[in-house]
Amino acid sequence: MKSIEAEKSALGSALVSAVAYARVTTELRVDDFTSEAHQLIFSTMKRMHDEGLALDSVTMIDALDGARSLEAAGGVMYITELSLFVPSAANVEHYIRIIREHSRKRHLAEDLERVITGIQSGDNDVDYLEQTEAALQNAHSRTAQKVEMIGDLALSAFTEIVEGKQRGMSTGFIVLDQTLGGLKKGHVCVVAGRPSMGKTSFATNIAASVAQEGKTVVFCSLEQPRIDVIKRAMIAVSGCSEYDAHARNETQLERLGGVLEDVGKWQLAVIDDAYSVDAIKEQCYAVKRKTKALDLVVIDYLGLIKPRSRKNGTREQEVAELSRSIKLMARELDCPILLLSQLSRAPEQRSDHKPILADLRESGAIEQDADEVIFLYRPYVYDKQADPKEAVIIVAKNRDGDTGEIDAEWDGEHFRYNDTVFEEVPLPEEIKMKWEDL
Repeated sequence: MKSIEAEKSALGSALVSAVAYARVTTELRVDDFTSEAHQLIFSTMKRMHDEGLALDSVTMIDALDGARSLEAAGGVMYITELSLFVPSAANVEHYIRIIREHSRKRHLAEDLERVITGIQSGDNDVDYLEQTEAALQNAHSRTAQKVEMIGDLALSAFTEIVEGKQRGMSTGFIVLDQTLGGLKKGHVCVVAGRPSMGKTSFATNIAASVAQEGKTVVFCSLEQPRIDVIKRAMIAVSGCSEYDAHARNETQLERLGGVLEDVGKWQLAVIDDAYSVDAIKEQCYAVKRKTKALDLVVIDYLGLIKPRSRKNGTREQEVAELSRSIKLMARELDCPILLLSQLSRAPEQRSDHKPILADLRESGAIEQDADEVIFLYRPYVYDKQADPKEAVIIVAKNRDGDTGEIDAEWDGEHFRYNDTVFEEVPLPEEIKMKWEDL
């Protein structure tokens, strides 16, 4: 009741993939492995994961060598062989399931054998029924996940009720935060709009706001080089446009230089070479290991993510699979994901051109899987007589609260969405005098 091939495949997957590394070390135990060498490799791997260390064949060899366990683990050649044993880590879940099932059967057989031996020995002090129940419970525990009863969570629920909706991370937009309750862990917030609505700028504004608060952000840019994302973020934060910079406007250049040091301290990783969900996840885990935190993931955008396979199924089925994978990734990473998406051409056919949930492109699964859906709408795109700065943030879906429209301002020169500026209306003199007397 063992599979050496599955054990080698799981360990090999962990050596080549950060995602597999996290899954193998958290979902398996040392005694799930049957080979002494595999147990030694796994225990070293788990220690490295707990200490937040990166893993590959080189770091594993170094760790084993430092503990003087390299030869017992099979030596350099065997560790190298493990890293080459599987072509990719895509099937790590399958390998883990095989190992756990063999382990459960093996340990159950050993426990029941001890019970039978006790019965055959005629020892009346042995409660064989109790021992049998314990063996079965042990077998169940090897496949069961951690369970939390309501008593473990009631205080957290009470706190969230008392503190109100604002329990997520701020987007930097006051009214949007009041409506959504912030960006919440494990949630997927879809930001969608027709071309030229400023989706990337809006996402960059939120990423920059979160990073300014000292939090860790991963921005996956599939559409444009990462240097362009960084430029947009610096222009938005500083208020110095590219035109001002090229014109050598001293005042504006000072503003741009003034944010350079602060931006350099942000825990913001811009990734432009991860084109699949697995690749994005691996980059997120790499950032999490380096910074010991991960507070927000931005993906720009859904339509450019490569599906695992295009052999069967329609594009709608592919997008549905991607949507589900991203939702599961948000839960696994325990952080919000801001997912940008395109809309169909349907808004062009309506008189007001405002998007609705049915306009989400290619799959209804996006609407179903998303916890929040935000549409960006600028009347000027359709009507050149409208105010170029006028913009509307439409909260079309909000799993935990209200929906509705939020007035905003579009500053295209600086790639920035702004909260609507409310002018301060002076109080009548008689009211002002009474107020001052208080």
